[in-house]
Amino acid sequence: MRISKPTPPAHTALVGAVLAVTIATTSCSAPNTSPTEPATPSPTVEVPTPPTTPPTTAPTAPTTPVEPPLDEVVFEGTYTLSVGPAGTITVDVAPDNITLHSTALNQGWSIHDFDEDGNEFDIEIRSDSSTITFEIEVEDRQFDTDLTLRGPAPDAPQTYPLGGAGSITVEVDDRRLTATTVSVADDWTARGHDIRGNSRTINIELRHNTTRQSVTFEAATRGDDLIVEIATRTQAIRISHQN
Repeated sequence: MRISKPTPPAHTALVGAVLAVTIATTSCSAPNTSPTEPATPSPTVEVPTPPTTPPTTAPTAPTTPVEPPLDEVVFEGTYTLSVGPAGTITVDVAPDNITLHSTALNQGWSIHDFDEDGNEFDIEIRSDSSTITFEIEVEDRQFDTDLTLRGPAPDAPQTYPLGGAGSITVEVDDRRLTATTVSVADDWTARGHDIRGNSRTINIELRHNTTRQSVTFEAATRGDDLIVEIATRTQAIRISHQN
């Protein structure tokens, strides 16, 4: 196994998103920081960077700076998120409400089921041989996503992009997994990771050194199938209102 620190493109120095995502919010938008995708589509979970500066307004009278309440929805807006090889979905995030806005699925994939339940949303997408479940939860100033992909184990090494955090390449041989390469981006650190060659499981967690962002990757074999889980956690940075 080889762990490397790639040199990111010049534009990535300006951003801190966990994963590349097209964001259209009412207050701000975050730039794309995804690393270059491999030729073969592979699961990617994407999450936006929360706003760090609130919109400014001219006060009508002197006010005292205050912090927003903990239940303020700082992620309110419209988000287009990747669902791995299936394509993308777009959701609207409002206070205590996440709804499906639209989908753009690749050929061979279709929605099997989805559920909108307040600040939680989940969708199941299927092809002839694989199933993807994707869950979103926005609560307590945190934006969480969980993607699970289950399908036949690939015959060749497969690279799974982890957005701005890096990527991992996994090889399956006789139901045993090997992490052949783990690429960790600048400003990210692999913590508490368990990468064992010739094992049936792989587990790695990447954390940003300065923001409250993390990406967890887990892979395991079940019979002839490979199950991959990618979870992202993005916590809002507390906003100070200035008068």
